[in-house]
Amino acid sequence: MELDKEPLINISMDDKVFAEIPNSHPSRYFYLSEIAQHPITEEYYILEGRTPKLLILNPDKSTKTLIYLDSTLFPQPEGLTFDGEGRVFISNEEDKNEPQNIQLIEIKENKQKK
Repeated sequence: MELDKEPLINISMDDKVFAEIPNSHPSRYFYLSEIAQHPITEEYYILEGRTPKLLILNPDKSTKTLIYLDSTLFPQPEGLTFDGEGRVFISNEEDKNEPQNIQLIEIKENKQKK
């Protein structure tokens, strides 16, 4: 087996989707924890675990939207998958007071919450 020499996706932190992160947000950085391709829309979902965010890319790998996840519901999101119907599931690592969990989320257009 051999790895591709070129990255699958290359996103600049200068992209307009990141410019929309409010200055009050705890982190303007994006630390990738998981990436998966939606089985129906073929969009790419990229999860950030330190300061919970979900970046969605169009099938052509251009940025579509950045969703801020509620850190009380997603203390450290690390896993991302879809079922056969295209529903999105995010798993969280164990937090100080919370056990590991898997949550089904619903993404509504033009919304930035779970």
